[in-house]
Amino acid sequence: MKKIHTLQAARGLAALMVLGFHAYGFDQKFLSHSVLPDLFTFGQTGLDLFFVVSGFVMAMTTANRKGLTESTRFLLHRGYRVYPTYWIYFFTLVTVQLLLPSMINKSGRQIDMWASFILLPSEALPLLVVAWSLTLEIWFYLVFAVLILVPKKTVPWVLAAWLVGVLLFRAFGEVPADVYQRVVVHPFSVEFIFGALAGCLWLSPVGAGVSSTQATGLSVSGLALVILACMLGAVDGSDVISTASVERVVLIGAGYSLLLLGMAAAERAGLRVWKPLVALGDCSYTLYLSHMVVMAV
Repeated sequence: MKKIHTLQAARGLAALMVLGFHAYGFDQKFLSHSVLPDLFTFGQTGLDLFFVVSGFVMAMTTANRKGLTESTRFLLHRGYRVYPTYWIYFFTLVTVQLLLPSMINKSGRQIDMWASFILLPSEALPLLVVAWSLTLEIWFYLVFAVLILVPKKTVPWVLAAWLVGVLLFRAFGEVPADVYQRVVVHPFSVEFIFGALAGCLWLSPVGAGVSSTQATGLSVSGLALVILACMLGAVDGSDVISTASVERVVLIGAGYSLLLLGMAAAERAGLRVWKPLVALGDCSYTLYLSHMVVMAV
């Protein structure tokens, strides 16, 4: 399948946004005065964008796969893309933790090394803190490995049912005590599903027929939803490791999904994506994993 440069550029932009948000946090923590403007708190939505892009990509990469063999191959491929690079940083931090523990864990927080190594859900944050989001990614990969086994025509309906289920639980259910159950119903699932549905639409005859004018409309609508989320205070820079508001994941998730869909359609119609941003997207995973370590040093 032809590579969509828009998605790769979105990855690069998302990595820069998260880096900016964390730089804002370091600014507040280590300097006596603020250097970066409060606008940098919006960079936190780079994480939302990562989840939306991931869902979009998963819908595309599994579109022509079916059967147990392809499902297994898919999981192996995703594992190969996630774990080797992650383990480089993990074992680097393990070494520093053994030699100079005060540099890694000044607050004395508990760390589950085994869960950090495998990226399993845990009550404790992983050794590499940003890797908590990878735990959700692993869950999403497992879901799509199962979706490869179902008829392709039913995939959008299964995704829609999953979306409704998560939203109903977040609206009426209580947060589970079990960490595995919390991953299953985590609100960021909503953004991943929105991205996956956008990917399904992109692959459909309807998506293939989107005109330049319609692409612009989709992009503008997506930006409007993101702006609305900001105006409603859904993006406030609060800790989202444990949870996120329903308003945030619905508005931001839908907004970024429409924006990506519109930009991808515009690219199909001839829009050229800025190459440096695409190149940044190619190294976005490494940038995401390493930026807090580099800033801490």
